[in-house]
Amino acid sequence: MAKVLVYNGAHAGAAHSLVGVFRQATGGHYDVQAVTLEALHAAPWEASTCMIVLGPIDASDALWQPSDASRAALAKIRTWTEYGGILMAVGEAANHLCLVLEASGASSAGAAVTVPHGQGHLLLFRTANPSAGDLVPFLRSLKIHCGTQDAPAQQLSPLYVTALAAPLLDTWLQHLLAPASRTGTPPTWLKEAPTALAVWETIPAASVLEAWDATDALAVVAVRPSEWADVAPRTPHFRMDIYYEALSAARARSSVLPWPSPRSFQVSVGNLLVYGERVSSTQTLLESDRHLLRACPSGTTVIATHQVRGRGRAHNAWLSPLGCLPFSTTVHLPLHIGNKAVFLQYLAALAIVYGLEAAYPAIQGRVRIKWPNDIYAQVPTAQLGSVCLAADGQPRHFVKIGGILVTAVCEGDTFYAIVGCGVNCLNDEPTTSIQELAAQAGSTGVLLESCAGAIHAALESLLRVWADHAHSFAPFVPAYRRAWLHSDQVVTLVGAPGPPRRIVGVTSEHGLLRTVPVDAAVHASDAHAWLAPTVPGAVDVQPDGNSFDLLAGCVRPKN
Repeated sequence: MAKVLVYNGAHAGAAHSLVGVFRQATGGHYDVQAVTLEALHAAPWEASTCMIVLGPIDASDALWQPSDASRAALAKIRTWTEYGGILMAVGEAANHLCLVLEASGASSAGAAVTVPHGQGHLLLFRTANPSAGDLVPFLRSLKIHCGTQDAPAQQLSPLYVTALAAPLLDTWLQHLLAPASRTGTPPTWLKEAPTALAVWETIPAASVLEAWDATDALAVVAVRPSEWADVAPRTPHFRMDIYYEALSAARARSSVLPWPSPRSFQVSVGNLLVYGERVSSTQTLLESDRHLLRACPSGTTVIATHQVRGRGRAHNAWLSPLGCLPFSTTVHLPLHIGNKAVFLQYLAALAIVYGLEAAYPAIQGRVRIKWPNDIYAQVPTAQLGSVCLAADGQPRHFVKIGGILVTAVCEGDTFYAIVGCGVNCLNDEPTTSIQELAAQAGSTGVLLESCAGAIHAALESLLRVWADHAHSFAPFVPAYRRAWLHSDQVVTLVGAPGPPRRIVGVTSEHGLLRTVPVDAAVHASDAHAWLAPTVPGAVDVQPDGNSFDLLAGCVRPKN
């Protein structure tokens, strides 16, 4: 989900107040965060940000003072605004911004005004403390979603749990309800979990769930395959029958996927499915409730329509508008796997790219991987947040349409990995979607359930092959090399001495980004750049703890 970044210099209290005002005004549609000068000049925020707010900072603030940081930050902000960003200044900052950006005619405007600037806009509020009500008319005029009427309700919805076969659902219920005392009158309560669960083994009347208060306990309803049609009116944004048809069709065509066919069948992704129209976070639901997690077989998948507290990498939020596909899948691994678990984010990225290509051939080559855990799509022209890269020898524009987060819980001798993904399938805002990519190629009929089934079947194939090859990444190198954006890209390693370096691969045993001197003989097309334990002159970079700024062409440590 797009960000709104609020900068208020050293005045943390005022920044916090503005963050609250913007969260109230935008009704939960955006990830509103306070930001520092360091982050504005060094962090790769452009691709995920739709609006920057400068609080009522005066002439003494570091942003207006001559320094390398301020010059870099203002240059990035200027370019980003000219490409379609919305830059708002409050109080004294409005006057300084007009001078810095040389916005003609804006300096003499009234107390609040919107001024075009390139493809973007300046929104100038000379009132130092605007309220949410003051902001809403101006934000709406710039197509910023506002108000609770546009936002999904915050009340959490029931979780509907189903399975491809009824015996699998019954087994799950036995594991889940084993410690509970069944009274014979539904629901069965599980009160020891962090969030209490009220479990119905049969579908209750709609009126019961409509009146249910999720603050007391989260409602969990078991749905057998024979009941999919019965429950469809209660899940208008996700049809279970369509999902399982798509999953079966994707499994049937899995032989076209560009990696070896699996020899083992240790995991089945999506056979047990949990769906909630509104959840806090698919990732948190599994991660925070150990009892629920233990009851779920490997491959259990949680899908939501809206996440009200969705999570991204580091401290980012991933909020889910209608049409986005947020899901989390459990993967049970042996403890001895160690640092090879890092490959899960790479496998998830491959599943998204190639699963969707197999389902919708019209988008082939347009969905790509940004290391380590983002999904980008090629768009026809430059737009807000897009990056221009040389791909296949030609300059092309890319925007972010998805992200991946992998977390883990260890209990006993089992490593419970939770692979979380969010993909813009039907929602064209804030960047583009799979539906839009297909439409540009003259293809129609993209369904959220079909996207989910395609991705999950591909992830299932990948996990099986990965296990077949002792959790090495080697079988997937050709597919990953074709899908990623970084072959022989020249980058700067921030904090490392020496000149820029060139990216040649990801190490197949430990998942590190491999870089070499620019004039080195090895290239990304060479198999040993990916497969060899060492390469002369190479510096290998950890994916965790580092971020890749595509616009600046640098890999830097995360703060």
